[in-house]
Amino acid sequence: MKQIIYFLQYIGFIFIYFLYKILPLNLSLKVSSFLFRTFGKFSRANKTAINNCKYVFPNLKDEEIQNIIKKSWNNLGITICELLRINDIFIKNKIKYINLENIEDFIKNKKQAIFISIHQSNWEVLVPGLDRIGINIGGIYRHINNNFIDKLILNIRQNSLVSKNSFYTPKGKKSAKDNNGNIELTFLEPLYHNNLEINDTQMMEKIHNKIEQWIKAEPSQWFWQHKRFS
Repeated sequence: MKQIIYFLQYIGFIFIYFLYKILPLNLSLKVSSFLFRTFGKFSRANKTAINNCKYVFPNLKDEEIQNIIKKSWNNLGITICELLRINDIFIKNKIKYINLENIEDFIKNKKQAIFISIHQSNWEVLVPGLDRIGINIGGIYRHINNNFIDKLILNIRQNSLVSKNSFYTPKGKKSAKDNNGNIELTFLEPLYHNNLEINDTQMMEKIHNKIEQWIKAEPSQWFWQHKRFS
């Protein structure tokens, strides 16, 4: 029964996918943001998003929480559409690289590094974005429960790569955007884990503190709809 439901969801997703593909890019982005912003509030994920936001911002008023989540749905709609049209995003030069000098040493000397991003703004541009500036990268992703949609999304992601040495792999055993339609991919200064007095736990706390700063700086751009704190 679950597979039947998944297949019906897949059919609906395919319809939306081809709808986005035949529309002009900017129009498809507007349609997607409208759909998610309008109907997202009726889903079970909306309650999860609200509870998550209240957990992080306990002092905010209900209307402030609602406004953050509404903008989050809008951002999610844009992100989904941009994923389905990821190659068009790059072809139309909508990606702007910020502070690229922070990773020039890694590119020039082919050093190994772990790039960290979160489900904020358009998180889908990181892997193909790095791939297109000459970095061989392996992207770790969480698989979608619907196996039909999961295979389609993986195929879209893999087709966004230009290098044969870059790849996607699911986590587990195998493994910044403006509202004007442009996306900024910003690189912060590297965090070097080369101090023997700092253990792995302390380094992870440092990383999570940085992630907390990102979320609190732009809360409406984060993916609140995923169960995180329960």
